[in-house]
Amino acid sequence: MKNAEIIKNLGLILESEAINYLESSERLFLMNILQKLETKNYELSENEQILSNKIIKKYNKFLI
Repeated sequence: MKNAEIIKNLGLILESEAINYLESSERLFLMNILQKLETKNYELSENEQILSNKIIKKYNKFLI
């Protein structure tokens, strides 16, 4: 998944009802990653990509 897709999906998760179900570590991770991706030309590490994809899959039902 490309950074633009990740930004879009993570932003949608944070704006949806999923925000009520996020664990505090997930919420913190999402906000930090979004800030990094939006402020500079930042490439996600392999671990950040894996965690982002897990969170997106976990909360995807709120995006439909």
